[in-house]
Amino acid sequence: RIRPPSIFGTSMSVVTKLLRSLFETVLGQWPDLVGTFYGVLLGGLATLAIVRWQIAEGHRTRERDDKVFLALLVEHVNREISQNVRVLRDLMSALEQSAVARTEMWDWAVTISHSFSQQAHDDLYRTGLQRYLPTFFEEAIREAHAAVFEVMNRVRQARARHIFNASYR
Repeated sequence: RIRPPSIFGTSMSVVTKLLRSLFETVLGQWPDLVGTFYGVLLGGLATLAIVRWQIAEGHRTRERDDKVFLALLVEHVNREISQNVRVLRDLMSALEQSAVARTEMWDWAVTISHSFSQQAHDDLYRTGLQRYLPTFFEEAIREAHAAVFEVMNRVRQARARHIFNASYR
């Protein structure tokens, strides 16, 4: 007798028995599958909550550290501004010592003006932490830096003008 061809190369009764066996196994293990599903789901949600908490804690820690570092930078900027005020007084004193401008005096003034410091200002702006400062405070720091830069440039320009004018006498 000739058997009809089947899809899997075996008779349909064997396939039916396999599927029934698989179904009975799944049905018998159904509580385990449900428990595993909920366990994985709850574990994933717990992991997500922990990761979110760690990220938020990292942000809080970084912000706290940034504010501590900002306080140190502001203290450094204040010392730098005080130092620059002393240098400016020295420069004014040097310029008042001679009624007649001489090249040596302008060289001295240029040397004094090179004592101005800008490192703390540059450090503050390089870190980007000035965003935590009140606007008026940041503007005062920026204006102090601009004033120092302007004095340095004016002293160099005055020296160059003096040398230029002296060569035409």
